[in-house]
Amino acid sequence: MVLDRRMNDRSMGAAQAAAEEESMSTSSSPFVSGCGALVRRALPVLVFAALAATGSAQTTCATGAATLQTFSSGCFPANCVSNAPLSWGLAAPELLFVPKFDPALGTLLEVRVRTLFGSAGDFCVDNGQLGCGAVSATFGLIGFVQPASTNQPPVTGVPAVNGQYSIELLPLGFLLGASDGVNDCTTPTGLESNGDCIPGEDHAIRTWSTLHAEPEITVPSTGLSAWVAGAPGDAVAFESTAIGALSVSGGGILSTSYDANGRARVDVTYVYCPPLGTVYCDCAGISPCGNLGQGGTGCANSTGLGARLAASGTASLAAGDLVLSGSQLPPNRPGVFLSGAGSTPIGAAVVLGGGALCTTGQLTRLEVVFADASGDCASSIDLGAGSGGGAGLPGHFQLWYRDAPTAPCGGGSNLTNGLEIVWAP
Repeated sequence: MVLDRRMNDRSMGAAQAAAEEESMSTSSSPFVSGCGALVRRALPVLVFAALAATGSAQTTCATGAATLQTFSSGCFPANCVSNAPLSWGLAAPELLFVPKFDPALGTLLEVRVRTLFGSAGDFCVDNGQLGCGAVSATFGLIGFVQPASTNQPPVTGVPAVNGQYSIELLPLGFLLGASDGVNDCTTPTGLESNGDCIPGEDHAIRTWSTLHAEPEITVPSTGLSAWVAGAPGDAVAFESTAIGALSVSGGGILSTSYDANGRARVDVTYVYCPPLGTVYCDCAGISPCGNLGQGGTGCANSTGLGARLAASGTASLAAGDLVLSGSQLPPNRPGVFLSGAGSTPIGAAVVLGGGALCTTGQLTRLEVVFADASGDCASSIDLGAGSGGGAGLPGHFQLWYRDAPTAPCGGGSNLTNGLEIVWAP
């Protein structure tokens, strides 16, 4: 196997790069089956349903494909249906969990967040005097929701939501009839008042159930990384509290009772483009030393995650706008984008450090890059021209990168998953 040196080795370290290049062409170390299984963190019951593409999306995919959306909802109480007795979350905020976007679905373009508050309850008032009783009653709900400070990375661009709602139960000047001598809020008898002061109709009972939605917030593009899952089960957490209060005014002797409940919900819409290209060399079931990655990634590196290679733009050779992106990389370390004519299953791949080289044929070094502090990097060259791609022919890509001394397998380097892209004219 031969590497076409289109970039010098200085950024990778010449001596080690040469040794690793030799490893690329001569290594025959067998893979061993990884042990264990991916563990999903337990989350409250969540609603997660796919929505069809809609005209409301303000972003379209560069490939021309319809923008897709997924919809998720995190609630308190967790079943998203029940209400909890008000007030709640005052001593310690109740948490809502929204599943993060699965990067295997594609490239996240936009995140939209909407907060909703609901309340339900019943109210009774009884007149205890001999004459008419004028009364009014209002129930008020104050709900508060904000991203939890424990989110990693921190959630930005989503302000705290303070929703305040009033529900008129009895209008100002509502008249109760003269008392029938029974507290009808304890033992209801007779007829309820219609507000017209008829004797014996001395009480009123009201029930309510409402849901209030706050305006939708679009997360700034600089804050999208906090919404992308790094491991199965990752979620964005929100803190929530709710306070309910009944206000009754009127003269005379009034007996009242009420029971109020509430809930909070955060709905998130993920707008994304489907993946460009086909993933190969998925390190989810076999690895050099038990360092399994997640679905659609390379083998786990010193971050504990497998690095992911994805593409954006188009596969058009004429446009020259295809961009390869690496994520979940060790921060601030160099790597090199490689291309080759073919690919091999991971079980037959060459072990290289802690990763698997599944790209075959004459390998071309396309571009040396450095991961940023978040472990992300992207290509900046014309990949079609650099890899010698031809219309209708597949291109095969991987990112080979330096890893920390504490990396699994002790190899000092690793690779992302592979990505096959069929070039268009």
